[in-house]
Amino acid sequence: MSSKRLLEIYAHLYKEFIYVRRYYSILIMVFIMPYIMAVISSLLGFAAYIMVGESAYEKFTSTTGEEDVFTYFLIGIGLFVPSTLIISLTSQLTASEMERGTLEYIFLSPISRILATITFPIPWMISIIAVSILSYMPFFVLKFGFPFSIEMIQGYVATLIGLTPLLGIGLLAATLTLKIKEYWVVGNLLQGIILFFSGFAYPITILPYWMQLLSMVLPTSHAVELIRDVIERHISLIMSGRLPILLLMVPLYLLPAMVSYKYVLRRGELTGELYKY
Repeated sequence: MSSKRLLEIYAHLYKEFIYVRRYYSILIMVFIMPYIMAVISSLLGFAAYIMVGESAYEKFTSTTGEEDVFTYFLIGIGLFVPSTLIISLTSQLTASEMERGTLEYIFLSPISRILATITFPIPWMISIIAVSILSYMPFFVLKFGFPFSIEMIQGYVATLIGLTPLLGIGLLAATLTLKIKEYWVVGNLLQGIILFFSGFAYPITILPYWMQLLSMVLPTSHAVELIRDVIERHISLIMSGRLPILLLMVPLYLLPAMVSYKYVLRRGELTGELYKY
């Protein structure tokens, strides 16, 4: 990789890190949201326990294979928040560049357009993972007795691996934003699919068979199970069968997204619709 390309990457990342520092309220939400949602989910489970009795807990254990309700929801929501943010921010930041008119200047510059778009969520992803480390530290202290355990380190590595294929989905979100111009439609649609089919708060085995097949092609479905393998089931990261699937999904999501992105750009330049907003 040439020094010019490295300088280009640095410039993109530096610009987005400035935005991260300016709009830090998202990081505050990332810090507290997993605990809030996990508590709410646990309270709903407690309400079910009051109404149904011990069979509610037994049903949860038999369905999920887990005994710790709070940890189960905390892991799921902890992955759900950064997953949806990566997709929505890529779409939203692309739309904001279009609104400001700066997207045209980016495309007219002698830089990689794909690189300019795909680097949008990377500083946010790094910041979100850093904030998540601080957020989950009390949990790991209570669960394992010390903040930096082997399970914790493997859990964060699994999170990083699980989020990487989402760069391809984020690039697809940016492509659709360039095409239809309405980032909220694209973001909400993709976030809804990720939320419903990934098994963040429930095992995907309770879904109909055709929905389970759709869940299997989503990286988040495998990522959340990989993290639960490491944290809850004490399976080593390299021994989990989910790891090679996620590593394979990185090029499988990125390459088609790059092809579609280039096609939309080329088609948009020919028709002129790329610069209409």
